[in-house]
Amino acid sequence: ARNNTGIQIIAGGVGFTLSESGTSVGAAIGVNTIVNDTNASIGADTVIDASGSVSVLADTSIDALEIEVPFIGGTDIYVSTLVAGAAIGSGGDAGAGSAAIDVIVLTTQASIGEGAAITAGGDVSVRALDDTEIIKFVGALAGSKEGKGFGIGLDVVVLTKTTEAWIAASDDALDPTSVTAAGNVTVEADSAEDIFSLTLNIGAGESTAGAGGAVVAVLVTGTRAFVGPDPKKAAVAGNARISTDGSVHIAADSRTVIDASAGSAGISVDDSSFGASVTVVVDVDETSAFVGNGASITALGNGSAIDVRDGIFDGNGDQGS
Repeated sequence: ARNNTGIQIIAGGVGFTLSESGTSVGAAIGVNTIVNDTNASIGADTVIDASGSVSVLADTSIDALEIEVPFIGGTDIYVSTLVAGAAIGSGGDAGAGSAAIDVIVLTTQASIGEGAAITAGGDVSVRALDDTEIIKFVGALAGSKEGKGFGIGLDVVVLTKTTEAWIAASDDALDPTSVTAAGNVTVEADSAEDIFSLTLNIGAGESTAGAGGAVVAVLVTGTRAFVGPDPKKAAVAGNARISTDGSVHIAADSRTVIDASAGSAGISVDDSSFGASVTVVVDVDETSAFVGNGASITALGNGSAIDVRDGIFDGNGDQGS
């Protein structure tokens, strides 16, 4: 099962006045709301006898799209959100604001159900993959020749992800979930988040000028791979059994890269000016790979070699093997 989604919102607002006393206001807002559920499974009590390999794959991706210009084509610039507000006044006050809000909820699960009996002449793999890319630019520009100028920008990302792969325990004590393979058995959950956010705001005026910007990113991710009973669920009577001529690989990997910046400038010719920016990142991760209590695994190690992550990360957050 694959769910690949490309997102892009471009929004702008401009206010302009030549009046000596009027007020100009420019505002723009962009909102992305995504709820995706990707599930691949072999159902409970299913019997499969395959001469080759058996694969259960759930794959989700969120990607920023390339900006396309009419009559020109691609620009090699990729964004998920681009929001800009501008206000220009000749004599009165000017105010500009912009906001970009992303709320994304992703569930990616791959499983072999309780009581299933799988026999394969090759490998058996159960894999859940989720790769999320978010690129955001938010800006506000307010300027007044004689009055006040204020620019405010807000960028919010709320990302909740559940990425899980498992071979479930059966509910029958005399009949465990069984996987028998001539090759390797892999149970893998892999989650990656790459977020870039830049917010720039400028307020300029002959009298008071002010600018403010904020970036708030909240990430809650759970990445799990396991065989046997799930400790987060009610206990079951049975269990799971894996027997393979090759190797067994149970792995969970979670990678998060966040580059978030906010900048503000207030410029005044004759009066006070101020600029304030804040960036807040909250990242709550749960990553686990385990064999549940009582599960049985027999691996003879005669299959092809398996690349296993070594827990050593480079400067880009990539893990070696």
